[in-house]
Amino acid sequence: PDIHRGEYLCEATYRNLTGNMASESINIIIEIPSVITIHPRSQLTQTGAMLNLSCEATGSDPISYQWRRVNGKITSGRAEGVDTSTLTISPVTEQDEDEYYCVASNGGGRYSDTSNTAVVAVQEDQGSCESTSNDDCSSVIVGVAVLSVLLVLAILCIMLFIVWIVRLNQKLLKCQLEKSSPYENANEPAYELVAKPVGSDVKMAKNPAYAVSNVQESSVDHHYEFISAGDHAKARKQI
Repeated sequence: PDIHRGEYLCEATYRNLTGNMASESINIIIEIPSVITIHPRSQLTQTGAMLNLSCEATGSDPISYQWRRVNGKITSGRAEGVDTSTLTISPVTEQDEDEYYCVASNGGGRYSDTSNTAVVAVQEDQGSCESTSNDDCSSVIVGVAVLSVLLVLAILCIMLFIVWIVRLNQKLLKCQLEKSSPYENANEPAYELVAKPVGSDVKMAKNPAYAVSNVQESSVDHHYEFISAGDHAKARKQI
């Protein structure tokens, strides 16, 4: 443990040939072997991304690190920190897919500890055309454009259908109102009443059954609504 780290003095006292007391001392340095406490973790990354793997160890300083992979060697072109506690690879390619581990050593290489392996899986970046061929990219762009046009046409068709439904409902409502109107007569057209002097009779032309006799008030601002036809025609004055 760390509490034993430090320098120790060993002193021996003896009597020499002359009979005098003499002493000698030596220094004892306690070294603590390196032990990895934080292991690298497995990761799933994409091509073109940045990969970071880390490990940490305790022990007597100095501690040196060395990153390795199970299959092959780590190329230095895109890799940084191969001899540090953090390995960085950027940009990631499919060739970087492998198992990685680090070795921590101290005591001039007399002590070392190896971490657990971290599995690095690399998948192709589907969201960028940089990871696909030009033909594949062109096909994706054309497909998106066609889908956009079809979507716009579908929206226009829905809007036209809604307008047609509204107009059809308006026509049906108008027909129902015309059929249910009390003023409509199958044989005679509808007529409007006009103002007549007091005491006169009001008759609808071509149809004597629609008549109001002996008008008592001026018909200004008034109109009459005929309820039924025939001999029993009646009129109701509305203000």
